[in-house]
Amino acid sequence: MIRLIGLFLVFSIVLFIGSTFWGDKGYVLIAMGQTTLETTVVALGLMMVFGYFALRIVLNIVFGLFHAGQLTRDWRKKRRYSKVLTKFETAFEALLNHEYAAAEKLSCQTAEISPIKKSHYLLAAEAAKQQGEYERQAQYSLRAVEQGSEIEKQLAIAHTLKEEGQINKAIEKTEALLKKDPKQSQTLVLLAMLYNEAGRYLALSELLKRVKQYTNLPSEIFENFVKNAYQGLYQDAVQVKDLKQIHRLYAAVNKISEWPDKLSCLYVNAMIQAGFAADAEKFILKAAKSQLTPELLETIKRVPFPQPLKLIAWLEQEIKKSPDNMLLVSALGYVACGARDWQLARKALDIVIRHEPSAEHYFKLADVLEHLQQPQQALSCYKKGVKLAA
Repeated sequence: MIRLIGLFLVFSIVLFIGSTFWGDKGYVLIAMGQTTLETTVVALGLMMVFGYFALRIVLNIVFGLFHAGQLTRDWRKKRRYSKVLTKFETAFEALLNHEYAAAEKLSCQTAEISPIKKSHYLLAAEAAKQQGEYERQAQYSLRAVEQGSEIEKQLAIAHTLKEEGQINKAIEKTEALLKKDPKQSQTLVLLAMLYNEAGRYLALSELLKRVKQYTNLPSEIFENFVKNAYQGLYQDAVQVKDLKQIHRLYAAVNKISEWPDKLSCLYVNAMIQAGFAADAEKFILKAAKSQLTPELLETIKRVPFPQPLKLIAWLEQEIKKSPDNMLLVSALGYVACGARDWQLARKALDIVIRHEPSAEHYFKLADVLEHLQQPQQALSCYKKGVKLAA
């Protein structure tokens, strides 16, 4: 259309310039029966342009009349979908408000005509689950994946078995699915969840490599799987007091975890529980000498050392060199608490609070003051901690 208009304009401009230059505007004679029309060439060009636009307008009106029915149907469809989505939002709000029966009813009412049919049935399944109606939950779960692949249907069945408390059957079905497709991400995640819930920590630890490689789990969720798996395995090693196995588990955690420093407390705690406190202190001392990090400080906070004399001596020596290093002072305070050296713990925590007051430090100091038989001061520290935590 733009090209055609451009040609008309060029044609008209050429005619206008030509007629002006030669002094002869020229004329056009059109005869239709007994009627004749005489005009200039330029005027004819303009008439053709206006005629073209008039024709376009008429055609648009005619086509609009022919498509009026389709437009009406599209409008009704959009209006119906809008009502469906509004009802789904109402059902979702009911679920959040723990009105499970209403959520189930509202979600199912318009599921079959909804553009998000699967979401309707998944919401209804969750509402049924919260009511303890596992049979209805299974039906809704299957309806949600009825247009999906066969593996989605089988996973829905396994998930339903889990909700019904038949976790061993759910594991068997999911393991069978994983044998058919060892890299299927949904199957890997579900099996990891089942192993975790069933306390099969060895199986979970062996599965983690594939979970990490073939799924897109958020780091927080994956690390939680790692923590649960190896926490259980550490406890098994503690029961038999197997220090070599504890060391092997620590190496495995460092290999699979993205945040191994945050899980080192499991390793240290396992050594202490198994009766190897000296080895635990040696590990912490070596790590601290390399670099005392916030993650290592968190490990020190969580693990009570029975007699960490070497660690306390090293911390006091380092504090003399760097008295403003609050990581060192904090570590000394918490290590002293674990060793029940309440006076030293109070001194260190007082210094930390003056420089970096926090709810955690106030709560710890309150505990120390209680052991020192100073309940009023302990209560004051506790109140300050609550105020900071609010």
